[in-house]
Amino acid sequence: MSSFVKTLLSHEEVDGEACSWAKLCLKQFDIDCDGALNLSEFESLCYTLFVKANGEPYANNTDLADDIQFMFTHLDQDQDSKLNELEMRTVFNKWLTEVVKPKNALLVVDVQNDFITGSLKVEDAEDVIPIINSILETESFATVGYTRDWHPPNHISFVDNVKRYPVDPSSPVSAEDAKLLDKVIFSGPPLIEQILWPKHCLQESHGAAFHKNLKITDLKDTFYIKKGSQCHIDSYSAFCDNAHVTKSDLAAQLIKRNVTTVYVCGLAFDFCVGYTALDAINIGLTTIVIEDATKAVNSKSGEMMREKLVRNRCIFITREELSSLLSRSYIPLSEGMHAAKRLSQLSSCTKH
Repeated sequence: MSSFVKTLLSHEEVDGEACSWAKLCLKQFDIDCDGALNLSEFESLCYTLFVKANGEPYANNTDLADDIQFMFTHLDQDQDSKLNELEMRTVFNKWLTEVVKPKNALLVVDVQNDFITGSLKVEDAEDVIPIINSILETESFATVGYTRDWHPPNHISFVDNVKRYPVDPSSPVSAEDAKLLDKVIFSGPPLIEQILWPKHCLQESHGAAFHKNLKITDLKDTFYIKKGSQCHIDSYSAFCDNAHVTKSDLAAQLIKRNVTTVYVCGLAFDFCVGYTALDAINIGLTTIVIEDATKAVNSKSGEMMREKLVRNRCIFITREELSSLLSRSYIPLSEGMHAAKRLSQLSSCTKH
């Protein structure tokens, strides 16, 4: 933990509130004593606040300068090139509070029998269970959400059902020629691109149940999400279906708990874990994937999903790094970027 973060937390214990953090920041970083932070002063604050997982400070370089400019622009709501007194007391304080004391949720995605020992077995999937259990047993989260696939027998993703639904002429494979793991395009609207899977996670079946070795937390604020229950559309993401038409209750569950950061683990990384993480980012949440607590269906699509998530500023950590991150021993710069963007979006919604 940086000495600056320690100072903030110790000051909060004395004063009983975080609103005085802005005064501390001005005292330490307002070099020209004008009662505001300009970009250069804000940059100094960021290099003090954000620390890498190995405890090393971020190096001052062009890439980071762009990231810091991004945060500054989103916090500078009147665009006067400084964080003035009002912004310091409002949006800056909220931003700093979210960075230093985030409200964390753990999302355990689809740790179900069919993905571990059943019809859609993911290689080495069982290895994630003791890691997830260790996290649930030793780490503290504001809430934990468990998701699972919950498909009807006539689900569109099942290869056995391909002739039940009209295949579009633009599809690279016809219904007659389609086979397991082919990608077809079903007629719309909207057009639906679908990988054909074996039957899996049928509602009320053994395959849809959580694996017997997965720890189900007794945390009071635990919640559960079922997805993929509509026959005509798949749902990789736990937030919505693949067409982004029908939403689950996940976003509402997180919003009502004031969650700012989600940690994502489970199965499978290149599909349900990855798309859940992407949608979490899209609704403004700082999103962290625990890499050794997830497995991909195959390495190529896993690499593609990782690249996509990195482009969207998803944070990747290991189980070993988790405790330090939760305790704020280090804070990645990306957390500050997500928090700034989220608060800017909230401010825009309030204005409109």
